[in-house]
Amino acid sequence: MSGPFRIWAARAIACRCWAAAALWGFVALHSTAVPLPRDGPAGVVVLDDCDSEYKGKAQYGDNLSFFDCNGRLDARVSGFNNCEQSASNHRIACDGDRGYVWVLEGVGARLLKFNRFGKELLSVKRVPAYALAVDPPTGNVWVLTHKGSDHGQNAVVFDADGKKVAVYDVTGYDIAYDGNAKGFWVVGTNLTRIKTETGAIERIRKLSTHGVACIAIHQATGAVWITPRRHPEANDSKDEIQCVNGDGSLRFAVTLDETPFNVSVDAQSGAAWVTLFRTGVRCYSLDGKMLTEHKLDARTAQVAPEGKGVWVVTPVETVLISARGAQVRTVPHARKTTQAWIAGW
Repeated sequence: MSGPFRIWAARAIACRCWAAAALWGFVALHSTAVPLPRDGPAGVVVLDDCDSEYKGKAQYGDNLSFFDCNGRLDARVSGFNNCEQSASNHRIACDGDRGYVWVLEGVGARLLKFNRFGKELLSVKRVPAYALAVDPPTGNVWVLTHKGSDHGQNAVVFDADGKKVAVYDVTGYDIAYDGNAKGFWVVGTNLTRIKTETGAIERIRKLSTHGVACIAIHQATGAVWITPRRHPEANDSKDEIQCVNGDGSLRFAVTLDETPFNVSVDAQSGAAWVTLFRTGVRCYSLDGKMLTEHKLDARTAQVAPEGKGVWVVTPVETVLISARGAQVRTVPHARKTTQAWIAGW
């Protein structure tokens, strides 16, 4: 067994042992049986925009960083070319079952696949796109392409080898897989669902006069969290966090006093963490109650596994914050970043 693999295996075992111990302690304390938690991510991957230049250079310095479940930096790959965008949607998709990480390079317009050790496995050129998501049953990756439009062009499906296998006439800015509906939700100015088994496209309803920045699904209940955005030139647009039922109907909406930049869902509780650009992160329950808030210069966030808290990316570091609000670990970026994207496995 090689050195890097031994390190990764030891950390993975430690994470699983910690989760098992925590669960056993909960059962003993309450003297009642509880279901085992769904396998959470073993860590997170962060894509940054540390290099302020995005044209005119032979090589660029944006990075893809791999962290284990305790916030230790496992690998960092450089040479990406990204630039600022209007939100932190899903430019990274982790396929935990197969051990792959799919990444969209912004300006470089590449679709890339890595293993969880940071080794590049595949690069597909000329894929200008906003967001992507993995289809867990097949391992295919669904990509929202664009052609200079703020609202996208098509939903394109690539297989594990990077071969284009399907195209759907659906536009949007972010995408997420829903195991209950056996399909994908797409958000932009509209809310759309694509069924993977039939290819049927369901255009549910109009969402906003401006657009929606991000989407996340609670797989256990089918609740869909989305973040509509306000624009001064778009009548009736609002900064909100919304929770949508599986049939597309609105469960509730909370008006925000800051710009929502990202949303991530706790797989166990269904609560949503919304990133408020440069302000902090807030957690809302499935009934719309604000549970907690952390003030910091946030760019994006991802719920940590087994209820351990939340990962928050700031301009200078990636921070693991515990459920009680303590900073468990901080890891500096290679350089200061203006924006970031994050995903967990």
